[in-house]
Amino acid sequence: MCVCAIDCALCNSGDEAIIHLCEVCRSNHPRNLPVFLKVCAALSVLASGLFQRVAGDSIHISQASVSRCLTQFIDAMLHHIGHFIKFPETVGEERAIKAGFYRVAGFPNVLGAIDCTHVSIRAPSIEENVYRDRQRRHSINVQVVCDHNTRILSVCARFLGSSHDAYILRNSSLYRKMDMLANNDVCFIGDRGYPLLTWLMTLFANPITASEVRYNHAHAVTRSVIERTFGILKSRFRCLDDSGGCMLVTPGIACRVTTVCCMLHNMAVNRRLPMPVIPQNPKEDDLAVAKGLPMGRAARIRQQIVDQHFRQVWYDTVRLVA
Repeated sequence: MCVCAIDCALCNSGDEAIIHLCEVCRSNHPRNLPVFLKVCAALSVLASGLFQRVAGDSIHISQASVSRCLTQFIDAMLHHIGHFIKFPETVGEERAIKAGFYRVAGFPNVLGAIDCTHVSIRAPSIEENVYRDRQRRHSINVQVVCDHNTRILSVCARFLGSSHDAYILRNSSLYRKMDMLANNDVCFIGDRGYPLLTWLMTLFANPITASEVRYNHAHAVTRSVIERTFGILKSRFRCLDDSGGCMLVTPGIACRVTTVCCMLHNMAVNRRLPMPVIPQNPKEDDLAVAKGLPMGRAARIRQQIVDQHFRQVWYDTVRLVA
């Protein structure tokens, strides 16, 4: 068991999870402290959100040592990001995700739910104003795609708090990848902060028909997993949650820490570790709504989904079977 006194599911899950992290980090760590102790020190800071001095006290090492442990742990983990955060690699894995989403409310071909969440940081010394979000906090805005089990498939944690969700998407590698694929067999679902695209389904702003209302309901219920993912992530790693204050690091370090927390979250999901208690915080709303009329082909694809999956007789039958 981890000697760490902090309540962290990864620390308290037994030797296996900690040993795995030690193996991941071993080749990248200097030998001044045992890797096991460094991993526990880093997890203490990430899971508790406590200052490094307090985390150091819990495992009897100095604040300076905790700081070095955290830096070395983050660096080592990021060398393995592709092992922890990735899209499905086989047809079978893709089908399993689409089936999982479909079971929620009958929404077809969903590969992931997408949204952004803010992580509060200390006011930067340079250009601090561009990091202010809509709530006037200094933050980074983090784009995440998750599957039906809250597993994170993609994370982009390099944008300023003032950046809108749609802007982040259009300037991310995810957008370039999906735009090149042009695959009508998969889609993401996002809220009104995103534009309607051939591979990104959004809500009808003003649903007119009963089928459009049913589509909107199924969309909202299915998309709610991303909000649950954010809740679990921030409850599991309190350094990301602003209830106890902001992260006292530079924006660059905050981006790296956030990415590693997403990696560790996936490790916890894969190992079926206990879910943390999620506080009922108000949803973070990006009040910016993507402007412009839906593009012709994207609008036709959305209408095809409505016609094929949310007509009254068919939809009622699917709900009864489910």
